Amino acid sequence: MGKLQGEPNQNLLYVRDMLEQLLTIVPNDAGPVLPYLIDMARLEASDLVLHVDPDSSDTRPPE
Repeated sequence: MGKLQGEPNQNLLYVRDMLEQLLTIVPNDAGPVLPYLIDMARLEASDLVLHVDPDSSDTRPPE
């Protein structure tokens, strides 16, 4: 897969939204781990949206 083009914030919002959609289609018999991991990734994307510098392509949160 290629690198997403565009604003880092928009890319993170897209990833977060896709993860939310994945949570809705995870089968009930998948067990607790898969929904947990998807939710943790969604929360991480949400946190990064809050910390992304609009003038930078760096999406790491400040230390």
